[in-house]
Amino acid sequence: MGPGEGGLHEAGWGYAHSTPSPSRQNCKQSTRMSDELVESGATVFAPPPSPTYRYVISCKADQLSISLEDQKSKQQWATGYLPEDSYLTSSNRIGNAAVADYVSIFKEALDYLLEFSVKIKVRQSACAAKFVFNLAPVSRIHALETKLQEVEGELAAARACLQKARVVFLEGSTGNVDGRLQWKPTERNDFEVTDDGSAIRFLVVGWYVISLVMFLAPQPAGAYIEFLINGEDFDSGEIIPFNGDRDVSACIGSSIRFDKDDKLSFIAVDYQRSVGAGITITKIGN
Repeated sequence: MGPGEGGLHEAGWGYAHSTPSPSRQNCKQSTRMSDELVESGATVFAPPPSPTYRYVISCKADQLSISLEDQKSKQQWATGYLPEDSYLTSSNRIGNAAVADYVSIFKEALDYLLEFSVKIKVRQSACAAKFVFNLAPVSRIHALETKLQEVEGELAAARACLQKARVVFLEGSTGNVDGRLQWKPTERNDFEVTDDGSAIRFLVVGWYVISLVMFLAPQPAGAYIEFLINGEDFDSGEIIPFNGDRDVSACIGSSIRFDKDDKLSFIAVDYQRSVGAGITITKIGN
């Protein structure tokens, strides 16, 4: 039974150290803000598929408040802040117990099944007690605000998990250095161009997406591009076996994990004329 159906709307509960219900949600939170104590978590009033409710119990200035929210429909109920005589009688009052003690008791009750009757022990006092609270519905506007706050919280958490990809574009050409592409100097946090311009040195370990574009003037047959990491051949092939009398462009792309200080370089083998190039490097994740 839920609120308004004989559950918390007209219900009593006790407290005991017992085994939690299999359907109990392990999402409990305790917060103290200046002079206000807030306890929250999730509870149910019957076995699944009955609704799950988020509860908040708080005390402030010796007054206690309980609110419930249906986690699916977002319908809400609340008592408002109540003085002790609104929920305590001579039969359920616990000797020497403060309002904060009742908050703890009610929280423990909501973290277990509600349909039981046991003794309550607080500060060496024991008694069988029943507590009754009447919860009034909360306006739909407030329920919508709460739902939006939850969505905003989920969005903020998702943004914190996603790292922006860092994209950098470099230009280079073979010049006259045995076909080795020479890159223009750049200063980045993740990588740098070596002093002689012949290689790109990676400064941060991680995965990178490499996209190389070659701008080719007419070349003889048999020319190809060597893709080198730390001077060793990683990938090579005849990207343009023979381009006759036409100016063309060709692309090489790969996803590679680089360790710190790894060097990436390219050589245009058997190209008799200068080759221009551009490279885009994208850092993935952290």
